[in-house]
Amino acid sequence: MVDLNETEILYEIALSIGSGSELEPMLQDALNTLIKTLNASSAQVLQACHHREEVHHEGLGEEAICTLRLKWQTLLILAEDTQVAADFNQLLPELTLPDYATELPLLGKTLPQTRPFIDGWVHLFNLPGFGLLLLHRPATALPEKLLPALQKLMNKLAQFCKNCLNEAELHRQIEATKAASKAKSQFLANMSHEIRTPMNGIIGMLDLVLGSSLEREQKEHLDLARMSAEHLLEIINHLLDLSKIEAGKLDLQPRVFDLPEMIGQTVRTLSSRARLKRLELNYDMSPDLPRYVYADPSRLRQMLINLLGNAIKFTQIGEVYLTVERLSGHTSLVPIIEFRIRDTGIGMEPSVLDRIFEPFEQVSSERNRQFEGTGLGLAIVRELTHIMNGEIFASSAPDQGSVFTLQIPMEVASPLPDHLTESQNLSGYNILLVDDQLVNRRVLSAMLTQLKVPHSFATSGPEALFQLRHSLDQAPFDLILLDANMPGLDGFQIAERILQEGLLQAKQIVILTSSAEAGDAARCRELGLTGYLTKPIIMTELHTTLNQLLGQMVSHRATISLSGSQHLQGLHLLLAEDNPINQKLAVKLLEKNQHQVDIAQDGQQALELLEENQYDLVLMDMMMPVMDGLEATRQWRLHEQQHLLPLTPIIAMTANAMQGDKERCLAEGMQGYVAKPVNPEQLYEEIDRVIQHYQPEGKITIRPKVVGELDDLLDMADELLADAISETPEADQMFDWEKALESLGGDAGLLEMALQMFVDEYPTHIEQLKTAWETSDFNQLGAAAHTLKSLLATFGAEAARNQASELERLAKNDATATNLQPVYNRLQLMLQTLLPSLQEQLTQNSK
Repeated sequence: MVDLNETEILYEIALSIGSGSELEPMLQDALNTLIKTLNASSAQVLQACHHREEVHHEGLGEEAICTLRLKWQTLLILAEDTQVAADFNQLLPELTLPDYATELPLLGKTLPQTRPFIDGWVHLFNLPGFGLLLLHRPATALPEKLLPALQKLMNKLAQFCKNCLNEAELHRQIEATKAASKAKSQFLANMSHEIRTPMNGIIGMLDLVLGSSLEREQKEHLDLARMSAEHLLEIINHLLDLSKIEAGKLDLQPRVFDLPEMIGQTVRTLSSRARLKRLELNYDMSPDLPRYVYADPSRLRQMLINLLGNAIKFTQIGEVYLTVERLSGHTSLVPIIEFRIRDTGIGMEPSVLDRIFEPFEQVSSERNRQFEGTGLGLAIVRELTHIMNGEIFASSAPDQGSVFTLQIPMEVASPLPDHLTESQNLSGYNILLVDDQLVNRRVLSAMLTQLKVPHSFATSGPEALFQLRHSLDQAPFDLILLDANMPGLDGFQIAERILQEGLLQAKQIVILTSSAEAGDAARCRELGLTGYLTKPIIMTELHTTLNQLLGQMVSHRATISLSGSQHLQGLHLLLAEDNPINQKLAVKLLEKNQHQVDIAQDGQQALELLEENQYDLVLMDMMMPVMDGLEATRQWRLHEQQHLLPLTPIIAMTANAMQGDKERCLAEGMQGYVAKPVNPEQLYEEIDRVIQHYQPEGKITIRPKVVGELDDLLDMADELLADAISETPEADQMFDWEKALESLGGDAGLLEMALQMFVDEYPTHIEQLKTAWETSDFNQLGAAAHTLKSLLATFGAEAARNQASELERLAKNDATATNLQPVYNRLQLMLQTLLPSLQEQLTQNSK
């Protein structure tokens, strides 16, 4: 190979240098080419690693000079003969390599070198800024005229080595940055939980106290405390929003909304703040402003609140004015909406306008430092503006106020189909409500009564047809609310019959469905029906629908006063929460809707309670000791699968409120998600939604199979009477009719119906109790006692109820027959005495 043309040799070596981005593979390829091309036996690369060292010199006292010391290490060695590799290591001490980085230039001037070595020659080449390359060639040395050209190639090799190191360091720093960013996000999530948990208790308890009767001075103090708590929560939310934006994890949720209405509501929320400072807060909208647009109303409202809030904060005298105009856009469907906020406040120097949108930036003048703030609001507005493809800029002058201009492109959308304008009286109309479920009829009847709409009932399809036929000659119905799922003929079949017989002059039929299955809307269109409403029915939706269908235009935004709750009531819930304040707050909120709540201190206790009881729904905190909410959910879902149990809906409650939390909870088998601090209305709505969509099917129940209406009635009545019946009646008082009547809102007809059903089903309950006792089936005995306990509570039969409860407790705790005998006997005796008393009550009421 020595006789080859120099140009060919150098060209082949040059091609092998820099053939990869990773250091070791690239060096290995280069050394293999050198050995092959130059007919060498082995090659070695030494790397000069730098590390700092303090050197103490005499006469300098304690002072020391920091210098770079070199540590030489073998980075790569290629040799056909292992003995040559070992001899290479013996050669290193003879080279007298420099100890300090300052000596490297002197070494470089002496290279390349050629030295005799083990029946051959070793050539030393400088790798500037990196190290040395040693090449062993047996027999003869390389020609001297070739060495300078090879050194130039070694300079190139050294540069590529350094590039590989730099790239590796860059990748390491990128990974470290990613890890740091992930750690920061996790830290913020944890801190969010730790901060929001006490904030949840503070704000929630203040709301409860403010809702009670207070002296004027007490109310003022508590109002100030709540205002401060809300301000602190606002700061926390700003920090989290900024963190999400920096991580690129803040997502927009666009939808169609009423732009003028959103603007009006936003200004109204800030009016009290302006009124406290005696400022005028006004707004104006151009006539050509689109009514409905497609954008993220929540984020747009947040931006306007930040800008208007800043204007109010920095204005002492005068006004804050919002102007909203439509500018020309790319197309007529995507105009640019301009929001201009002008104030008469203290203003700013023009020189600071470029940096006011930076995070944590505050104008440094002493005059501005008197105003509180984190300097995050404007930074968040700017980032949200960029995400929404808009622009924001400001103009200002000292003592002349400021003007902030926000320009956002918004797609024009079609009007909302259910938008109405003015409320009218509905008392002149007559409605027929058709539903086989007693509870559903009671709820809808209460709503219609509140709306002052005359209405009648039908409990089945045939009964509805009967009433419609007889009403034609007297007072025809104007509209029918028709349940979709009824035994026998369902709602759609009844609607077909009504239309075929012409029993309703206008096709004003609204289907009520709890499933909203795919195809319901199409079926309604095929039959020519008005449409359908999904249960649970919301008062405002019902009000809007009635007005729309009956031709009376009404604002769906009108506030309607209700005497009772619009949400589901009487559920049996499990609350898994370790914080005592949050426990108390949640229980208070849930008890407002007559829910029965059991409490678990951690995930492990929640699993134990789930195995012992049947719950309609679980509220699961995510961060708890012993076992967190996610792990508890995973274990319970596995337990359900192994034992073929129906699904128990679980709603996550978390103070993290970070991007991806909701998805993670749903992926682990949860059905809902509520962020802390808990908003009561959002909590109620989420419970309603989850119960609606995840009602357990085939749920195991210990209640004997009775008439459907009695089952539903007793489920509700058991919860309604929980607070009313708190004291044990005297021994001679078998039941308390007045208390039972009071607990059902004075509805004597409803109580009599329940009593009649109980009397009719009484032999079945007694037979189940007797059979379980005679067969020593204590599990069934406890189940039968549990059923009787609930039924007896309906009529205020507290003494008998207490005996049934005690029998249930003993049976479930594996008590012996000896311990069960006296309780069982007392219960039988009480029931034998109670039945005639209940029958007598029925007889008296019928007179």
